[in-house]
Amino acid sequence: MVRPKSQPPELWERGLTRLRAAAYYGISPTSFDKLGFKPKHLIRSIYRYDKHDLDRWLDGRPRKDGSVPIPDNDHDDPDNWGDPEP
Repeated sequence: MVRPKSQPPELWERGLTRLRAAAYYGISPTSFDKLGFKPKHLIRSIYRYDKHDLDRWLDGRPRKDGSVPIPDNDHDDPDNWGDPEP
């Protein structure tokens, strides 16, 4: 899929390639590799990174002032996710 330049990153597909995951963070692919992410999905012979995992990782990083964001609700807190319904 070719993304039009006018389309904002939040509208990108959820399963990001390595290059798109790096672009999502606004860093080079080499810098992205140094963060240590491992792709979680193999889709059509291409390893993909889940955009939601990238968001959660960034949300959990300390801010410049040293604070860590608090989840907006129980659905944002991984400790409250539990097992999926059967």
